[in-house]
Amino acid sequence: MGRRRFQIAASGCFKGDRSCSPYVVLRHRVAQKIIPLINEKPMAIEELSAELDLPTDLITEHIEKMLSCRYVEEVQADGKTLYKPAFTIFTLEDQCRLQPLIEELSKDIATVVSRNIGKVRDVIGKLTCIQAGYRLPQVEYIIVGAYMLDYLALDALDEAGYLVRVKKMPGGEFVASALEEGLIDIHAAWMWGNSSQYGSYVFSSHGKLPPTGIRHAFPDLVWFWWELIGSSKLTRWVERLGRTLMELASSPLSVRKLAGRLQLDEVDLLRDIALLSELGYTIVVGSGEKARVELAAPAFTVGDVELIEDAAAAVHRDFIATLEGKYHRVKEAYRETSPARNGIDIREAFNEIYHTVFSLGLEKLLERGVIRRPPARLDGGEYAIWVAEAKL
Repeated sequence: MGRRRFQIAASGCFKGDRSCSPYVVLRHRVAQKIIPLINEKPMAIEELSAELDLPTDLITEHIEKMLSCRYVEEVQADGKTLYKPAFTIFTLEDQCRLQPLIEELSKDIATVVSRNIGKVRDVIGKLTCIQAGYRLPQVEYIIVGAYMLDYLALDALDEAGYLVRVKKMPGGEFVASALEEGLIDIHAAWMWGNSSQYGSYVFSSHGKLPPTGIRHAFPDLVWFWWELIGSSKLTRWVERLGRTLMELASSPLSVRKLAGRLQLDEVDLLRDIALLSELGYTIVVGSGEKARVELAAPAFTVGDVELIEDAAAAVHRDFIATLEGKYHRVKEAYRETSPARNGIDIREAFNEIYHTVFSLGLEKLLERGVIRRPPARLDGGEYAIWVAEAKL
């Protein structure tokens, strides 16, 4: 029976050259064959070549690539150079061992959010775009799913010493992990968040991925376009789109008034609005001189984000207090896993564990109707989109 493939995930950010991206290096068919072998025990290149019946030169090429990208490390034994993983790899056996605790913690996190949902709704009523009269039901998901349980929670858990948020790697700052297929389908089960800053504005998308291809949203489209042209004009244009959306946060505007505020040619603005409307960020209401451009997706000021952070802090304190009483059980279960055997710090491995915990917990909140699901998108995904002012 053949070995299953390993799903690859990364939490953090990539910078510049993507040649060391785990999605490039570790998804390669040869790397996929090497990963399970060196995860079981350190092996030499010659041993891998014999076991896989592949040329030594080919094995050397991929080991050297993984070594330079810091996904494997060398160990010396009996005068031989062996290689072992330098990142978290969870086999099916590992996942089954951790599954009861993951399920328990996901219930805990859903309970904590439910207990604090009043604070979330208080914050929603104070947001600039909501006070402007916009009806944006996806705001609830964005606050809870993206900010409270994902981005800000990772920071809080890192600060509390339970998790490594990111580590410096060739090509960025991120934590990579691999899960053997067969139990958790991370493409379908996880809530994936993407964010990128352009000038003074951060574009984000968060939720379920489309079945195939990329999200039809920012920053995902910008990353795709950057691979095509790699021009600074692209980032300046996306920054302009961010400013356009933030101008609408306080109230809907006519095209003429919006163009005046942006000091932008009206025809250029119409092109921008056409794209933003197609992607679900804006909508044009009315016709003729009475037509107004309105937000269809949230735009958060710095003050709005600070309100969200304050509400999230209460949830994090509550969850971390619960986790503190159970973390010894996480440690006990982790000791029996392959990443522990390979010397991977539990805090680094807990990055991947927590992503599964919060995704399952978030799904429980959605199923119970505590918060609304993010919108179904034309690309087949189910995710929320928004823009926020970047902090200076």
